[in-house]
Amino acid sequence: MPARLFQGALCLAVVALANVATAQTPPAAPPAAPAGAPTGAPAATPAGQDAAPAPQGPTRHSSTATLGGATVTVEHGQPTWSDERLGQMAQVAQQGQPWRMGAGGMGNEITTLVVKGGPIFFADKLVQPGRYGFNLIATGENAWSFLVYEPLHADQAPTMMGDEPAQQIPAKFVGDAPEIASLMTIDLKAAGETAVCELAFGPLRVSAPLVAVTVSTAELQLNGHDAKSTWYHRALPADADLSKPQIAGTIDLEIDGEDCSMNVYLMQEGGEIVALLRNKEREEAEQSTITTEQALKQFEAIVQQFGAQAEAQIGPLRQRAQRQLVKNEITLEDSVARPDNLRVSAACEESTAGKLACELFQTRNSVNLEVCLGTKKALLRLDESLFALKASSS
Repeated sequence: MPARLFQGALCLAVVALANVATAQTPPAAPPAAPAGAPTGAPAATPAGQDAAPAPQGPTRHSSTATLGGATVTVEHGQPTWSDERLGQMAQVAQQGQPWRMGAGGMGNEITTLVVKGGPIFFADKLVQPGRYGFNLIATGENAWSFLVYEPLHADQAPTMMGDEPAQQIPAKFVGDAPEIASLMTIDLKAAGETAVCELAFGPLRVSAPLVAVTVSTAELQLNGHDAKSTWYHRALPADADLSKPQIAGTIDLEIDGEDCSMNVYLMQEGGEIVALLRNKEREEAEQSTITTEQALKQFEAIVQQFGAQAEAQIGPLRQRAQRQLVKNEITLEDSVARPDNLRVSAACEESTAGKLACELFQTRNSVNLEVCLGTKKALLRLDESLFALKASSS
């Protein structure tokens, strides 16, 4: 059993680099035809004989689930599980590379996640309608995340190149499932407003919940500025860790020409519910810096593994990533005066809702957040004076 667990974990860590190697290595030139051999179109098949079947890649599999008004579909190739294959992949092991989750079949297509009809929550991440690439990446020992990314290079390679906008979706990993899945399969299993996305390959299982979202919006005034609130009402998984921030919605506003829009997160701390408000642009720049630095490390590892040929192909991507780091630094410097990292809390009481819901309403003297988080609810008062540009220290 320990050997199987080691091989299973190694499988997920190494497949991506094998795919990168395949994408970077040009196909070998066909052998020269013997002297006198005919060239051009192939000879016709003799009468009475069947033509040789065209080569076929792994089959494609798709699975669809309906969540409220949204429809989610996953489509991927189905490679065959084998211990021998693991041994081959172990030769190019490289921790931290994304795995495409499924050989492509005819055309070597990417694995895709398509969301239609409305947004969904995939674990703790909001995924808007669109067509995405779908990969997997190791995030620690026996810890894995799905990757939902914009397929910028789908016409060049079936796996990620490292510079795509992506969201990591926390997932549950099992390395020793009792049943062996002979073909890799990703299925969406729906039950009402929720579903589970599960990858099965050999003894490996990786899964994460999907949840339908109801979106509500309202216009309001904050500290004399026009604003718009958007809230993402949804059920919460039974095992949701509410001590960690859960995105509840956004407050969009502009102050003196500065974009001061904010993401609103809810969490529980002891007997209180806490709301955390982050400037959207600053938060995006911080997250982009983290993922871009990770991509640069991956680029360096690939160059060390494959040499000059990889250097030539990855060079433009590395330069783009370095430019992104500079852009992020400028964004953070330019936005330092915007309201950010606001924190509001209030004592909570019992609720039977078992969901995440948030509404912002104004009275003559206050602006309030009425929230429900799992089995708790609270009323949080916002200090409008915090929604202002910070005075310059110069």
